Amino acid sequence: MRTWPLSKIPTEIVALVLLIVAVVGLGPVAAEAEVFGPVCFSSSSGDFFRVFIEILGGDVFQGAGVETGIAAPVTVAGFLSDSGLTISFSAAATIAFHPRYTIVEDMNLQTLIGNGLCEDVNDDLGPCGADGLFITVSLVACP
Repeated sequence: MRTWPLSKIPTEIVALVLLIVAVVGLGPVAAEAEVFGPVCFSSSSGDFFRVFIEILGGDVFQGAGVETGIAAPVTVAGFLSDSGLTISFSAAATIAFHPRYTIVEDMNLQTLIGNGLCEDVNDDLGPCGADGLFITVSLVACP
């Protein structure tokens, strides 16, 4: 069996393992909230989310952070299922941009990539277009 020194394990793998262990391990117990992060996601539409995640219990989590491309606050929520990680991001409006929503269904826990949909609210000219845009979202190392 091959072992890796802890310092050689990619940061995104460590973050994902901690997230899964925390989501699966906590179950419905009363405890102080633990916050993990930063955890970063990048999308094919150009969004880059840097968030801190709180495990709510069971397989559910929530968090907040920033969408660095438009410097907008972002909230994140999701849950772990048998088929992967389902995540929803919501970026608030800024002076220059309308609100943006990104939903990722079933992020593969082995590839750390999921398919999703990006939608700009009331903005046909935004990067997600008038009808939304099918995208991929990846868990990535935080800068």
